[in-house]
Amino acid sequence: MFFKPLPFEHQEQITLKLKILYEIFNRQECHDKARPYSEITQACPELDQQFRALGLEVEHAFIFQTLPQAQNPELGIHSDLDSLRDPNLVLNWPLFNCDETWMNFYRVRDHAVSDLKLHPIYQKTYKLFSDADCELIDRFQLRMPYIIDVNVPHNVTAAEGYRSIMSFRFADNDAYKQLSRSLSQL
Repeated sequence: MFFKPLPFEHQEQITLKLKILYEIFNRQECHDKARPYSEITQACPELDQQFRALGLEVEHAFIFQTLPQAQNPELGIHSDLDSLRDPNLVLNWPLFNCDETWMNFYRVRDHAVSDLKLHPIYQKTYKLFSDADCELIDRFQLRMPYIIDVNVPHNVTAAEGYRSIMSFRFADNDAYKQLSRSLSQL
């Protein structure tokens, strides 16, 4: 399994606070970039408490805005290469326009050719795959926080407007390893 929901206590309240932070970052023109986690914990200490209760140590958070597929052809099917871990788990938290978007996962055909690309906004490296070399194997709509293995080739399709999320990256500690095992057992 490549993803699973991770429910949080007071999820609606946390989401409201994260949306306010998102709006502040947008006004500061800081969207689509890594944010120091300390900025988030100051505004939303209950989220940090829940991560700590799970034993997860957040290294940093990204705010991502995904354009509709027709407007975003450069970032198609890809796997994230911001970590050498396998699996490379992140927690994606939905903020805006997530109901009409899908996160799709793919199996890449043997001997498929891939390209490496540094994304100009996110400053992260991605491994890009041709649509012709990929077969859709699963998908879901991000309507609550999900743990996702971003090493698995994936893309996001948005019907219209931006899809906005906050994505948390974790330290490789015992709790992270346990979470990795639990995801692989699904």
